[in-house]
Amino acid sequence: KHYVYSDPCDSLGYAQNPSDSIGYVDPDRLKDAQQYAFYTGGTNMEHFKRSSRYNLIKFDITSQINRLNQVKVGFELKKHHLKLNEFYIIPRKSSGFEEDKPFKPDIPFLNSIYHNEYDKKPVEFACYLQDKVELSDIIFNLGVRYDYFEPDAIVPADLRDPSNSKYYIVNLGSYQDRVEAKTYSGDRAAILDSADVLGNPWKYKYKKAKTKHQFSPRLGFSFPITDKGAMHFSHGYFFQIPSFQYLYVNPEFELAEEDISTLMGNGNLNPQQTIIYEVGLQQQFGEDVGIDVTGFYKDIRNLLGAEIHQLYTGLRYARFANIDYGNTRGFTLSVSKRRSYGFSGSMSYTFQIAEGNASDPKAAFEDASSNPPVESEIQVVSLDWDQRHTMNFNFSLGAANNWSIGFIGRIGSGLPYTPALRNVRTKFENSERKKTTSCFDLRAEKEFRFGPVNLSLFCKVYNLFDIKNELIVYSDTGRSGYTLQKLYAFSVQGVNTVDEYFNRPDFYSEPRRVVIGTLLEF
Repeated sequence: KHYVYSDPCDSLGYAQNPSDSIGYVDPDRLKDAQQYAFYTGGTNMEHFKRSSRYNLIKFDITSQINRLNQVKVGFELKKHHLKLNEFYIIPRKSSGFEEDKPFKPDIPFLNSIYHNEYDKKPVEFACYLQDKVELSDIIFNLGVRYDYFEPDAIVPADLRDPSNSKYYIVNLGSYQDRVEAKTYSGDRAAILDSADVLGNPWKYKYKKAKTKHQFSPRLGFSFPITDKGAMHFSHGYFFQIPSFQYLYVNPEFELAEEDISTLMGNGNLNPQQTIIYEVGLQQQFGEDVGIDVTGFYKDIRNLLGAEIHQLYTGLRYARFANIDYGNTRGFTLSVSKRRSYGFSGSMSYTFQIAEGNASDPKAAFEDASSNPPVESEIQVVSLDWDQRHTMNFNFSLGAANNWSIGFIGRIGSGLPYTPALRNVRTKFENSERKKTTSCFDLRAEKEFRFGPVNLSLFCKVYNLFDIKNELIVYSDTGRSGYTLQKLYAFSVQGVNTVDEYFNRPDFYSEPRRVVIGTLLEF
């Protein structure tokens, strides 16, 4: 949770007199800073409280029922309790449309797009059965898993009127406006709780979200090809429920007055389904070295995206839906060495291609709401996590109960990004690549024993070579250190310079960090 005051409208929530130094600051103060200038005043107007907890019941049992079959059975029941209350502080209005002066805070009505609240209790249940069959020259793993999800949500019965407002024309003094079905008292509005303007009960305007369930078969087997080598294969279906934020965002289905400015959750989202195939070879060389080569393919369905709907009034809004897809394919080569003569280590290389029609669930919404709007095209693009080449390794040298030195490294080719100039996309999504990144860590330890007491002195060095990895880049240059936006920032009306504004140390990885410590064991 975060907020300035737990009760925004208490006596400390706003300045009683203009000279008071405490309280919320008029939000107009945030408009003082011009483009490319730092804020010099203002107050965070967001008030956010969220709690998430669950009760879990889990049971597993394994039994070797005979010489050939080892059976595993289990289930898991998880009951969530999610609460959220968020709103943005707005200026108080005593009467009419005039705001109180000096500024005083107020809380928007629950039917406002600036106020969201929910109390949800979704339920997850899963059970599985697996049988490991060991024959003379082949091992089978056969199983099935059942997943069930109750979202505890409602969805609009009519997507062209999700707020069930039944728009009609009313007279608001000096002008006509198209507004929702509300009762009016001055400029304040409250939704009719029992019925709409036609007398239809509100409860019939929503439908309960459907429960989701899936049976997921799993198959795997391995067999020897030499006395020190074996082949293995696996195939399975996997079930993953969407993040709760995509189900419950904007739970009252309020709509903004501007076109394509509302993004709505969807309690009827289907779980993401992943189908995985793997085939590989394991081979041992000598007594200490082993190699594993594994090829994989993952077909990902029901990925989240945003689809655009049109209201009866002609305005449009976006709603999360299962409209995207993706796939990942590649192979992994790993070599490992068991500890001998004080030395052990492992190294792995992964090549993969991760493609789909979108990475960001909000992509279609952001394209349609941008200025100028970008027409989304359905095409296969690199996904955000499409790192083509990845190498990991770690080495350890030392004597047991005496001293040790460990070295861990990771090298990865650049992740994709979408090029744009002045916030206008110049190529299709994720068509360019960031720079290669790498990181190396070191740990050294020395142990001393004093009778029953064991003392360890250690030193950990993160990012040993102090490499500046460019994690976030400007979309017009693909680099973290410079941008063409400087060419358009002629004069800054603020306390900072242009260079200071575009200096972004948060775009880089953490610099070298050294930790020295001691550990006592009795």
